[in-house]
Amino acid sequence: NLKYRFNKALDVGAGIDSLPGTRSTASNFPHWIKVDSRTMADDFFRPSYTSGMWAAGEFADNMRYKLMVGNNLSQLGVNASRLDDELNTWSGRIDWMPTTGEFGPARGFDDFDEHSELATLFGIAGTYSEEDRQSQPGTEDINNSQIRLSDGTRLFQPDAFASSGRVNRATYQMLAADAGMKYRGFSLMGEYYWRWVDDFDIEGDVPEDDLFDHGFQVQTSYM
Repeated sequence: NLKYRFNKALDVGAGIDSLPGTRSTASNFPHWIKVDSRTMADDFFRPSYTSGMWAAGEFADNMRYKLMVGNNLSQLGVNASRLDDELNTWSGRIDWMPTTGEFGPARGFDDFDEHSELATLFGIAGTYSEEDRQSQPGTEDINNSQIRLSDGTRLFQPDAFASSGRVNRATYQMLAADAGMKYRGFSLMGEYYWRWVDDFDIEGDVPEDDLFDHGFQVQTSYM
């Protein structure tokens, strides 16, 4: 990707980047506790990486934002010929750091830098995407789908509901709220997720008109 920074309040970018829909996709890798992996809840609800355009910056000494419009929830592993040219995905977040005005490098999960004062963070993010079934040519793999049923089955998988039907298109909406604290090597962070999937375009029989899932994750560490 390419980015240009005008000032503290605005930098703009274009290319491939992560949709900022959850804390782990808010450009804070590798400042994670679990190395290159996520908690089960985060991996179930989150968006991923796609092509798009974004704006980010600070609009107060202790507040940060990022807004992005993109192609889909995840284009990883998807042949370019299978992607449309529509920017029908958007994601945005606001982070508030009331006590110290920062939360460590990239606002990650660890307190490896050992805050001498209590650092706190509160964030909220929203994501919307119009998704369709985009297989690799000649296979039934849905490599770009980030949407799963509660048991982990991919939404666009043939016969996902055991009813001989298939979902071809759906609308994904997700809201995430997180909070965290860091002090002298100790960190505690939690996040709650709400996800709605509806507007199904189907073939055959699909017994559901819409889906709603919610869940949470908590991570703590001491350095």
